[in-house]
Amino acid sequence: MPGGRWVVLHVIQRHEKSAAQFLYGKGYEVFLPTYAGRSTKPPENSTEATPLFPGYVFCRGNEQSRGRMITTPGLIRIVSFGGKVAYLRDNEIAALKQMCSSGRNYGPHPFVQEGKIIEVVNGPLKGIVGTVVRMNKNNRVVITIDFLMKSVFAEINRGDILVSRSASAPYYEPQTVP
Repeated sequence: MPGGRWVVLHVIQRHEKSAAQFLYGKGYEVFLPTYAGRSTKPPENSTEATPLFPGYVFCRGNEQSRGRMITTPGLIRIVSFGGKVAYLRDNEIAALKQMCSSGRNYGPHPFVQEGKIIEVVNGPLKGIVGTVVRMNKNNRVVITIDFLMKSVFAEINRGDILVSRSASAPYYEPQTVP
């Protein structure tokens, strides 16, 4: 089912993977970002693919496809504000996909509302705009999804970033499909 914009779907926690599989089976383009989280099953020191945003799945769709989306097992609701579907910008999804495929260490991060806006100018994360946070002597780029109040970090080299004066941080913009 090509086309449409990225919709945020609120799903039952721990059912993100099955909801994503159902949506994919219906022909939707689905994105479920995961990271190597600690396993809750023995052996406890192992890792497993853990959803980066527990309870959320991203799906490309439009107003006409909402009816087929809402029948997905595990789906609680299509995230909307004021009766308008919440769409993510393509550059937010692109930045998340780039982080997930960069080969760098990344994972969830406490939501960051204030900080210096930077742009990554070198390396596998080149082009990502985010907020810099300094933790444990490591520089981390934090990408925020404002309306979810969620953030993701990726470790980067200090020389790969530039404080941006023209870049704007990603933000939620409710829009209707034309």
